[in-house]
Amino acid sequence: MNEAVEASKLREITDSDREDIFIAGYPKSGNTWLQYLLAGAVYGVNARVAPDSLIQDLVPDVHYKKLYRRYLTPTFFKTHDLPQPHHRKVVFLVRDGRDVMVSYFHHLTALGNRLDFLRLVVDGEGLFPCRWHEHIEAWTANPHGAELITISYEMLKRDTVTELKRICDFARLERERTMLESVVLNSSFCLAQR
Repeated sequence: MNEAVEASKLREITDSDREDIFIAGYPKSGNTWLQYLLAGAVYGVNARVAPDSLIQDLVPDVHYKKLYRRYLTPTFFKTHDLPQPHHRKVVFLVRDGRDVMVSYFHHLTALGNRLDFLRLVVDGEGLFPCRWHEHIEAWTANPHGAELITISYEMLKRDTVTELKRICDFARLERERTMLESVVLNSSFCLAQR
């Protein structure tokens, strides 16, 4: 079977290759924005006009898809999970926990959840996958020895092109700075929605 036909087959979302890269971050840490940035940097998608379904197809979210189509190796996946053995290469996205919790609280409340902010933060009531600090501690410990790069949301916001270039270098993707500048410009609407 030729490579293009093989690549177009649907695979279980849990079926990843050694070279694949997981964007691992706690919810409300900029994961979706980074998903859009990577769709632009890896596939040349203009995120300003691309439907979300295309972004989700190219950079699948492991929590919302059962199957995915493999277009390239490495394939990037978005996850909020704690470290797993199949997470061999990871872009660990970290955001200040105070901002995360306020954003997460507003997100959950907008979905109709009636939560007490103090119980959310202290007890982890209503949080997925765990409390913020537990997520950070687990990824910092890197128990499965993943090849890992840490990206700060605050630095990504401050100098998006440079941080996106770091991710491309980590993934061994050669991208010109002018191309990345265009990707950032076309993904800026995502940041405005945060």
